[in-house]
Amino acid sequence: MPASGHSAPQSGSTLEDALARHEEVILFEGTPADYAAELIEECYDLPQALRSYIDHEALGRDMVLNGEIAEIRRGLTVTNASEL
Repeated sequence: MPASGHSAPQSGSTLEDALARHEEVILFEGTPADYAAELIEECYDLPQALRSYIDHEALGRDMVLNGEIAEIRRGLTVTNASEL
């Protein structure tokens, strides 16, 4: 572990790199499921009859697991995590 006591992210970035890019972080107030629901709503014009078939919980969880978004704490999500 580096002297700062923080381990470097697996992407090869250092803590200093992350801190230098802090202004690029895009935050969403809500859970990953909330973000997934809003993303679907804004990006797709789905008929009302199909909307109930989308599992926003699973979609949000998959987005976190894939590194697309990152939940910092309950109710606060980084939406451009894969870019950082």
